[in-house]
Amino acid sequence: MDKETLDDIATDAYLQAEDGHAVELDPEVAEAMGAFQEDALTLKDIEEDQAYREQLAREGKLDVD
Repeated sequence: MDKETLDDIATDAYLQAEDGHAVELDPEVAEAMGAFQEDALTLKDIEEDQAYREQLAREGKLDVD
């Protein structure tokens, strides 16, 4: 898809969104517009990090207050 077509689609999507409409885009177009997948921090990530920090502390590789 060429830049001019993407610009036209982006402009149209912006105008629709500005009017309060939900705008569904083709994944290729969304990516070209700068969309990205957001990976949130999960409870599992926190628990794994805490377990790792505790392991490092036991091994004397991390100073824990």
